[in-house]
Amino acid sequence: MEIEEISRKLINNDYNQLKEVHHDKMVLETRRTALKNKIQLHHLSEHVKTIENSLEELKNQNKTLYENNSILIDIIKEICKDKINPSLQEKIKTIQA
Repeated sequence: MEIEEISRKLINNDYNQLKEVHHDKMVLETRRTALKNKIQLHHLSEHVKTIENSLEELKNQNKTLYENNSILIDIIKEICKDKINPSLQEKIKTIQA
C-alpha cells in the first residue's frame, strides 16, 4: 500500500511539474509574440513616418507645379493676347479649371 501511495504521489508530482512547465512555456511564447508585435509595430510606424514625409513632399511639389503652371498660362495669354485660336483658348481654360 505504501509503495502504491508513493507511486501515486510521484505521478501527481510529475503531472504538476508538467503543468507548470507547460504554463511557463505558454507565458514565454506569449511574451515572445508580444515582443515580435512590438518590433513589427515599431518598423511599421517608421514606414508610416516615411510615407507621411513623402506625401508632404509630393503635396509641396504639386503646389509648386500648380503655381508654375498658372504663371505659364498667364505668360502665354499675355504673349499671344489676340493670337490664340479658339480651341487652344478652350484647352487653356480646361487646364486652369
